[in-house]
Amino acid sequence: MAITADTLRSAAFRARDAAAAAQDDLNAADGKIGDGDTGVMLRRLFEAVATAIPNEETDVGRLFRAETGREPGVEIDSAHWRDQPIRPAMR
Repeated sequence: MAITADTLRSAAFRARDAAAAAQDDLNAADGKIGDGDTGVMLRRLFEAVATAIPNEETDVGRLFRAETGREPGVEIDSAHWRDQPIRPAMR
């Protein structure tokens, strides 16, 4: 099966819907060991990804370059990481 723009668009919408459905459970699980905001963060991330994909785009490469509008707290493009050093995996 080839990966097309429609395949990626559909996957983004399914991820958005799944993150929204799991938000409360993820927050509760994260609240046991952290600050309890993982569900909110993932919902916001996948909403931004799904919203950033233009409906008319057919080029898969361009979909990966879609901008999110940089909603506060959501950073999905590589510009943030471009100048970061690459660290070897810990063993």
